[in-house]
Amino acid sequence: MLRRTLVCVVLGAWLVGAHGQVEAREHYLRALEILTTEQGREAPDFTLADPAGRAHRLRDLRGKVVLLGFGTTW
Repeated sequence: MLRRTLVCVVLGAWLVGAHGQVEAREHYLRALEILTTEQGREAPDFTLADPAGRAHRLRDLRGKVVLLGFGTTW
């Protein structure tokens, strides 16, 4: 009986924590004005230059996996 109660309490605490993480992520994305697209929706086209100055368009990479990483040094 005690073991079953303990398992239920631990499982309940884990579920509450997991739900809080989902809400925190959504709030964080809204606060940073980060835009995401729903699965199956097309991302808007844009152009970025590589370090050599060549332009690359998102639509030219259609059908390929695209990973964008933005970083900075201070």
